[in-house]
Amino acid sequence: MPLPPVHYGGNARVINDLTNELVRRGHAVTLFAAENSVTPAQLHPVVPRAFTEMDMAAENPRTVLMGDPWEIGRNRYYRRQIIEAQKRVDQFDVIHIHLYTQWLLEGARLPAPVLMTLHNELDTPEARAILRQFPGINLVSISNDQRLPVADLDLRWTQTVYHGLELESRYQLGRGDGGYLAFLGRLAPDKDPVRAIEIARRAGIPLRLIGGVGPRDRRYFEEHVQPLLDHPLIHWEGEQDDQGKNEILGGASALIAPTAFREPFGLVYIEAGAVGTPVVSRPIGSLPEIIVPGMNGFLTDDTDQMVEDVQAAADLDREAIRRHTLDNYSVERMADGYEAVYRNLRDGGPAPQTPAFPPPRPQPPSGSAAAPSAPRDATASPGQLEVRERPAAPVTPEPEAEAGAPAAGSPLSIAMMAPLGIPIPPTLYGGAGRVVAELTDELVRRGHDVTLLGPANAATTARLLGVSPRPVTEMGLAEQFAHTVLMGSRFDAAAGRYWRLQLLEIEKRSRDFDVVHAHSYWHWLVAPRLDVPMVGTLHNVLTSPAARGILQRFRDLPVVSISDAQREPVADLHLNWAGTVHNGLDLRSRYELGTGDGGYVAFLGRLSPDKDPLTAIDVAIRAGIPLKIAGRVGGADAEFFENRVRPRLRRRRALRDHQPAVHRLVAVRHSLDREAVQGPLPDSGSIQVRGRLDGRDHLVQVLAQEAVQPGHHDLGQ
Repeated sequence: MPLPPVHYGGNARVINDLTNELVRRGHAVTLFAAENSVTPAQLHPVVPRAFTEMDMAAENPRTVLMGDPWEIGRNRYYRRQIIEAQKRVDQFDVIHIHLYTQWLLEGARLPAPVLMTLHNELDTPEARAILRQFPGINLVSISNDQRLPVADLDLRWTQTVYHGLELESRYQLGRGDGGYLAFLGRLAPDKDPVRAIEIARRAGIPLRLIGGVGPRDRRYFEEHVQPLLDHPLIHWEGEQDDQGKNEILGGASALIAPTAFREPFGLVYIEAGAVGTPVVSRPIGSLPEIIVPGMNGFLTDDTDQMVEDVQAAADLDREAIRRHTLDNYSVERMADGYEAVYRNLRDGGPAPQTPAFPPPRPQPPSGSAAAPSAPRDATASPGQLEVRERPAAPVTPEPEAEAGAPAAGSPLSIAMMAPLGIPIPPTLYGGAGRVVAELTDELVRRGHDVTLLGPANAATTARLLGVSPRPVTEMGLAEQFAHTVLMGSRFDAAAGRYWRLQLLEIEKRSRDFDVVHAHSYWHWLVAPRLDVPMVGTLHNVLTSPAARGILQRFRDLPVVSISDAQREPVADLHLNWAGTVHNGLDLRSRYELGTGDGGYVAFLGRLSPDKDPLTAIDVAIRAGIPLKIAGRVGGADAEFFENRVRPRLRRRRALRDHQPAVHRLVAVRHSLDREAVQGPLPDSGSIQVRGRLDGRDHLVQVLAQEAVQPGHHDLGQ
């Protein structure tokens, strides 16, 4: 999010207001954020613009730091944020972080203490896993309820500091005389706008909905919410800035919030309180700590009771609601809490184990009763990783000392950290994945004890520790995870949760191995925390600034190049090269000697600019030799393919005239055994194209005279 955010952006708004208040109090604050942030602090930019304002796919077509082209780039900037903070750590008394990603700073054993504010819910297996791995980090909760799902873990809680905002100048007391209810939040299942609409209709009160529709929620909105917007009582206002929220909330008699989400805080409730609008919601998450039933709202799980409560809310004292909100949830109150924590950490004092800043709970007016809070589970079950043992029967190595024979010495215990973006082994494209798969199997064949940390559906002879159900590129992650806890954001790629689990598992089990073999820059981030050596194989080009940055940061890590030429762009960095090991495959059993008599040339590779299929097409046309193209089109290369390659693959009119017999005889062949060009392409005359399609044999005669001209080369392929 940009700082300050314009529309939605809860965590960003809290960080922005806290930063401003700390600077106002005279503290020296450095903000590591987007370059276009507006702040009185010293800004250290780590990304050109906020992620929400960037076309990640266009700006980072191949994300080196993830080692996977599909990842859209943001992890590159998270890494940069970590590295930049590490370089300047001696300038600070305390480092305050707000994302799980940044916990890796703690692993560097920094001289300055690290404080983490937990902005997300903790009732997920991933949250528990990462909290277990960092028990020594200083934590701040944003509500007491937020702690309950992990109450069984021995964590270093410092305080509960409730969120606060610059409320007094941003929001004005509203009269609540607009004759309507308000709903403020994403139009998503966890906010339950459908139930809010039902309550408003049953109460016979107009409802104004404020909120946007995210990509993951589009289908839900179209199927469940949009059909209800035709009702005369229901009005959707879209997203609103502070002025719009001020006006709409100020005129509402109540904020209706039938949330299905156990929110750790919820800024919407204090925004409503700042304009004096009571809240009608459920006794879930932090709400019993924020809402005093009968004073600033009502809490109930019963829909019928909610219908009555939205009518009764109009009688509550709006001035008292605003006064209570400003007293307890102002930015000043929040800064008081954090100042106390900062000073305590700087001075080396003991970390308090009980919340220090819960707001006072005034008694509700006489005659009203607080709704009981729903029972909560104190614990949540941790996630279960799939572990598959390798076959017990050992493979006896051949005695001959030749290529492929076991190495001398005792067997090694090896952790193989596989890329998570491709199958192991890949069925189609996937160079690094194929190398990792075959190296792993060969090491097992030689008698080594190998554990592969990769997708749970990997086919391997090693012991398998599955850290993701399937390769992350096959999981539809944007639809699966509405909140990506381990990234602390709502971006499409929730894959970060599985990369984190892979790092956490190798750290937890590192003492079981003699060496850890990493195949992605991402894996290197855990190297300082391991008790055994790690070696990294570089599978990517090293010409990008991102590659140079991460290599410079980890210059002491032993690394293996896959060619001598690969090292040249970073020769000035003087890295700890362990050797050059050229890639190898099980070639003898997989490939057979061909006769080369097919009468065509071949192109094999991604249809992307760096592989240059256009030149291959031009060469084939000029040589008058048919060209068969086998390859994939990645997400980052789709525009190049559609605009530059596909127009050169269109069938000539002569072929179109013989539909449907040859409708599958196209240049880009995904199934090369279905059809064949009979004989070499003549300079003129005709060519026979034969194929078995739809269970029938077809033989088509087409003119070839124009096919070999530039731009008309379909038959030439």
